[in-house]
Amino acid sequence: MTNILKWKEEFPPPEQITRNSLLEYYRELQTSGDKNPQARGYALEWLFLNLLKKVSEIPYKASFKSDYDQVDGWFELLGHRWLFETKWHKKELPASTIFEFRGKVELRFAGTFGLFLAINGFSEGAPFAARLSMRPGILLMNGEEFENYVLADDNGFEKVLKAKLRYASQKGNPYFSYVEIAKNESLYRELLL
Repeated sequence: MTNILKWKEEFPPPEQITRNSLLEYYRELQTSGDKNPQARGYALEWLFLNLLKKVSEIPYKASFKSDYDQVDGWFELLGHRWLFETKWHKKELPASTIFEFRGKVELRFAGTFGLFLAINGFSEGAPFAARLSMRPGILLMNGEEFENYVLADDNGFEKVLKAKLRYASQKGNPYFSYVEIAKNESLYRELLL
């Protein structure tokens, strides 16, 4: 990929999209010389939607605006509706970004959760912002989890989300890394079996 601004043109037609093509495309985005953050963000959002639609066959709705906000989209999984936000910034995202997203989630009906994917992770205060609520329900995911456990595994998205949700429910930590879960066999069994 030579120019991230042409990402839609350079990607295979919809009928040829596979998990492997999405993973390859993600890795090309990582090494792209083009530094346009807005275009890279749109490309990440498109990649995530195609993971839901073409690979995982998860019910979803793409980016939409309501009377009071805009979100990247929503999907249904594990008995819940999830709003999601994707960001690809150079630095870790600050807590203020999570507070803004939390407001969007809390405006929805009870039972709506949030998933925030930030490729370069989150600041130290972000997990606190995610759980500081009367009804916490936001999970945080970084690029390492997304690349190595979601895109690289056929059942990765559901498995990662299930483990992170169970861990957050039991321990109150919305940003515990799936990398750590995968390394700890007893914790892995506890959360996924």
